[in-house]
Amino acid sequence: MIVQNPASFTNLELMEAIRADDQAAFRILYDRHWKALYIKACKNVNEDEAKDMIQEVMISFWNRRQQITITKEEDINKYLFTALKYKTISFYANSAAQIKRSGFFEALFEVSPDLLFEGKELSAILHSAIETMPEKMQQIFRMSREEEISIADIATQLNLSEQTVKNQISYALKRLRAIVLDHQTGDWVIPVLALLYTSHK
Repeated sequence: MIVQNPASFTNLELMEAIRADDQAAFRILYDRHWKALYIKACKNVNEDEAKDMIQEVMISFWNRRQQITITKEEDINKYLFTALKYKTISFYANSAAQIKRSGFFEALFEVSPDLLFEGKELSAILHSAIETMPEKMQQIFRMSREEEISIADIATQLNLSEQTVKNQISYALKRLRAIVLDHQTGDWVIPVLALLYTSHK
């Protein structure tokens, strides 16, 4: 690609060239989106981590250039920002507050078609697994994870000991972990397990 005016190329034109292994086109794409990605990343991590995350996102984009589905001009922007969300979630894998802040489940539905399928598949797997839990376990798990009710309050509402509530949540998480690992097909596996294993007090 002979570059005279980088701004004249659309994202779709750049993507077509990138699929043909055009590194100049990739550089234009990189420069075009770097600043916006950097500003977004800095809202969650420090400057050095933000730079590292963007580098990883762009390297992954280049390596997956033949598999990524881009059909509309805005798809690249959505793909890159979603990939950045995944990186942020993985970075904060041990912090429930940060995972929630990063909007993992929101990210699942803000992706280009190839990643959107994985998000929908994961959601279906989790919902199906929860539905198959014993009634009491399912009730306790939903109160804890979906309604964000504390263990102490769940115990009071259901007239159970706190230890019983903790045990039920632990058993539920083990079931979900086994199912997620058995169905792992994408980059969401690690952050999902981190989210599932975050303790509620």
